[in-house]
Amino acid sequence: MCLVKSGISYVKQVVDMKPFYRSISNTSDDYSSMDSGLSNAGSDTEEFRESTMEPGCALRSTLQAAVSQGRVTCGIYEAAQLLEMAPGEVMLCVVPVDASADVTLHIHLTLIEAFCWENDIRLIKVDSSSNLRDIVTKSADSKRMGSGSADDFNCLLVEFPPRNAELIEAEEELLMFHKATCDKVPQPIVTLTDNP
Repeated sequence: MCLVKSGISYVKQVVDMKPFYRSISNTSDDYSSMDSGLSNAGSDTEEFRESTMEPGCALRSTLQAAVSQGRVTCGIYEAAQLLEMAPGEVMLCVVPVDASADVTLHIHLTLIEAFCWENDIRLIKVDSSSNLRDIVTKSADSKRMGSGSADDFNCLLVEFPPRNAELIEAEEELLMFHKATCDKVPQPIVTLTDNP
C-alpha cells in the first residue's frame, strides 16, 4: 500500500482502510471474553512496573543507540516510503502528539498510525517533537543518521538491530512498555525528559 500519493488515489486509500469500518457485535459472549482479556492485561502492566527504567528514559536510550547505528528514519514521507518498502524491518514508530496542528500533516500521521496498527508495528506517542529533535540531533553523526529529513521530526521509525545483534536493555524495556499499554485507550503519551 503506498502511503504517499496525491489526488483521488490518496482519498481512495483512506476509504479502503478496512480496520475503521469493521462492525462489532456486542453479545454476552463477546463481553465475557473481553472481561477475561482485561483480567490478564493487568499482569503485563505489573510486569512493566517492576522494570528498572522509565518509558521516557528507555525511549531516549533506544533512540540514541539506533541513531548511532544508522537505524532511524526521520520525516513523514521518508517513513511512509520505508513502511511501504520494508514494514517488517521497522521495530518502532514514534509520533509526537504536538505535531498534528497542520491538517495535511494530521492526515498523513493518521494514515501512518493506521498502517502501523494494521501491520503490527509498535507505535509510541511522545509529548514533544522538539524534545524528540533534541535527542536525535544530539546523538546524530551526519554519516550515521540513517535516512530521512534532518528537519522533519513529526514521525520517526526505528529499525530492528542487525540480525546478529541483540536488543539493548532500553529496547527491551520499551517493548515491554508497549506490550503493557498497547490496548489502552487513549494510548499513553511518553514524556521525554532532559538527559539525566
